[in-house]
Amino acid sequence: MHRQGRQQSATDASSTTSECTLLTRCSPTRFLRLCSQLDERKHEAIRDMNFGGLLSITCKEVRHNICLWLIERFDVGLRKIQLSSTHHLEVTPDVVNEIFGLPMHGRILQVSSNPSEHPFGRIRDCEDRLRVLPIGEEFRRAFIWYACATILAPTSRVDGCRNLWHTLHGDEFRNDINWAQFVVDELVSGIRHFQQSQTAWLFYVVKVRISSVQVPVTMPSIVAWTDDLLKIRLQQELRDSGSFGHGDCLSNNKVFEDVPNTPSDVESEDSDAKVVLCLMAHKKGGGEFNLERFSFVTPDVPSQTNEHDYGVFAMKFMEHWSSRGLTKSIDPTQMPKYRLKILGNMLLSQHNAHRTMFQK
Repeated sequence: MHRQGRQQSATDASSTTSECTLLTRCSPTRFLRLCSQLDERKHEAIRDMNFGGLLSITCKEVRHNICLWLIERFDVGLRKIQLSSTHHLEVTPDVVNEIFGLPMHGRILQVSSNPSEHPFGRIRDCEDRLRVLPIGEEFRRAFIWYACATILAPTSRVDGCRNLWHTLHGDEFRNDINWAQFVVDELVSGIRHFQQSQTAWLFYVVKVRISSVQVPVTMPSIVAWTDDLLKIRLQQELRDSGSFGHGDCLSNNKVFEDVPNTPSDVESEDSDAKVVLCLMAHKKGGGEFNLERFSFVTPDVPSQTNEHDYGVFAMKFMEHWSSRGLTKSIDPTQMPKYRLKILGNMLLSQHNAHRTMFQK
């Protein structure tokens, strides 16, 4: 991606405005169209790779006005968006994990220029291969490259990043990568060369809230952002303040908001959370707990559809839960598969003194 245009002096000699056109290869529409043509088994393979959050994307448009505004305020050295002289937003891997659900642990990917045995093709060639490839290592590597070329780390080249392709198809590649860090690094590099990926404006609308637009709480965050909601959110900030950067910044670790409660918050489904808070206050000797100072939010996570899967759900939540929510989706229709996998892990565990009985 790159930007074109000229600098034009404003009436105030100390300020300038940019008349630019943002040309981008970022294409959520193309990515989602390809994903819709893959069967459910391939979708499950994508979720197993911890890329399942990308399947939940609902916004298909890249908003050029907010992208250009963010580029002008992005400090590539400190990796932060300077909203004003006193407010800024740090762009970190945990935010990428919050938005896309990508892994934020593992080794740093070193992109190499060494050629691999797999011939390089264009994005369209990769789409054709993903449709026909069986589920396996070649499919997984091709999908990762395609996701980077169309959404996560697009370049200005029509055929995507050749070096990334060969790195993913190298003999020594293992998918234990900190992909959230990779996206941040590519974003910073792209902005440094007057390029832009889609991540920055998503980061902005997720972390800068305005009270006049209510956004559902989802994990990953990108699930809530449709094209219509994004349009309403950006237009409302411009209507209220005249420019971007006037919302309430949320810190990366903020979970609860100290705000007055609303009638919708005081419902029976919140009773368990209120009991926990009261017990915590009693145990710590904190006296009475003013529950009206809290806003209770029910996370948008899968729930059981019967009366006997709660044990499996509890185990899957413990396995995939992080401070930002679920790092991997849980599919209620896959309970039999989950049960078999749990059984196999228990029987073949090194802590099972009788595991040799099941290895014959």
